[in-house]
Amino acid sequence: MNGLTKLCTALLAALCLLPAAAGQRAKTYAEAQKAAGKEGIIVYVYGPDWNTRSTHMLRDFWESRELDEAAGEAVLLAVPVYQNEKNADPQTAGAQGSLRLPGFCYCPRVLMIDADGEIYADLHGTDDLGSGKGELGVENVRTKLELLRRRNALLEQAEAAEGQEKARLLSQAADLPLIRPSDIVERIRMADPTDRTGCLRRHEFKARDFLYQEMDTKDGFLKEGFLPDLNAIKQHCTRIFSDKNYRVEDRQAAYNLLIGISRQNGIVSQRLKTLIRANMRIGPETLSGRAGNRILTAWGDAKPDKNAARVRKDNRANLRRYAKEKREDKRREDKAKRNIKF
Repeated sequence: MNGLTKLCTALLAALCLLPAAAGQRAKTYAEAQKAAGKEGIIVYVYGPDWNTRSTHMLRDFWESRELDEAAGEAVLLAVPVYQNEKNADPQTAGAQGSLRLPGFCYCPRVLMIDADGEIYADLHGTDDLGSGKGELGVENVRTKLELLRRRNALLEQAEAAEGQEKARLLSQAADLPLIRPSDIVERIRMADPTDRTGCLRRHEFKARDFLYQEMDTKDGFLKEGFLPDLNAIKQHCTRIFSDKNYRVEDRQAAYNLLIGISRQNGIVSQRLKTLIRANMRIGPETLSGRAGNRILTAWGDAKPDKNAARVRKDNRANLRRYAKEKREDKRREDKAKRNIKF
C-alpha cells in the first residue's frame, strides 16, 4: 500500500467517525428562520439574571457536542429571558425577535419548532432535560427530532394520497407523541368529510369537553341542584369506549366517568368491578390502567351501602326536579329574548 492509498484510507476512516449531520447555530430568530429547513429550529430558553441552573446548562448541555449531533440538520438558537431588562447583554439583543414563547416561561426550556413555525415539542424541567449536564435532554431532542422526520414523511405521503387513504395517513401523523399541527383535524375532515375511517372523531374528541357536556357545565363548576343522569351518561360513555377508533386514553376517560357516576348512584360492587376491569384491559400501561387495582380495592371491595336503594330513588326524584327547573329556566330565557327582539 503506497503513501497516497494510506492517506485516502485514513481520511475515509476519519469521515466515518464524524456525525452524519450537526445542528447549525444562529444568533437571532430571524436568522434561524432563514436558515431552517425540514428539521426546523430548536430554541433554548434560559434566564441569565434569575435562573442559575439554566445558565449552567447553557454551557454543559446546550453548547455540547452531544447536542450538536442530536440536533441533526435543525438550526439551534439560544434565547435569554431577563427578569430585569437592564441586565440584558447587548450581544444577545434581538435574539428572540418575533418568536412567541407559549405560556409561562419555564427555565431552562427547549422549544422544537417545525418548518411551518409551529411548536411540535416543548421540553422543560428535570423530567424532560435531566440534570445539569442535560443527558436526558439530549436524548429527548434526538427522539423528538426523529419523530418529526417520521411525521414529515407521513405528511408527504398524505399530500400524494386522496380520500380515506389520505385521512388515515394524516391520522397516523397526528397520533405521534408530538404537539400536532394546528390544521390537521381540518385536513382530515376535508379528506374524509363523512368520517368513514373514524379518523375525524378520533382527533375531534376532547375528553374534558365530553365531561363538561355530561355534567352540564361550561366552567367546571356544577350547577346548584344538578344531578347526573346515570342512564344517559351510560349510553353516551358506552358509545365512546366501545368504539376502537377513539384513542385508548379517551375511551378510558369515558369509562372513568361512568365508574364514578355509577358509584355515586349506589351501584353494587360487582358491577363496579366489571367496569373497572374492562377499563384496565383497554390500556394496562396507562395512568388509568395502572390505577385500576387500587380502585378495585377501594371501591370494588367496599361493603355494599345498605341505603343504596333509597339513594337511587332519591336521585331519580332529584333528577326529575332538576330537569323541570332547567326547562323553566329555558322558557324564561326564551321569553326574555323574544321581549328584547320585540
